[in-house]
Amino acid sequence: MPRYYFDLPQEHDEFGSELPDDAAAQLLARRYAGELLRDGRATDQPYWRMDVRQGSGPVLFSLVLELVGAPPAWRGGVRGARPTRHADDQYI
Repeated sequence: MPRYYFDLPQEHDEFGSELPDDAAAQLLARRYAGELLRDGRATDQPYWRMDVRQGSGPVLFSLVLELVGAPPAWRGGVRGARPTRHADDQYI
């Protein structure tokens, strides 16, 4: 089974995860990104990226998050700040 590595700009994945295929790696990348967002590790920057590679090969795909039109509570990189959600907020 191939081993996939999930690299962040400040954090190189040294161990990786054995997964059956690229689709499983994409699913794990999304789950991992969700965990990082929940834990506040990816909220101090308006742009965040995770590169996924197989073995020592090139990047297979990247998961990119960009905070556009951030609510005031998130502007300026306030760690742990959460916006107030309003009934008319729209999320995609």
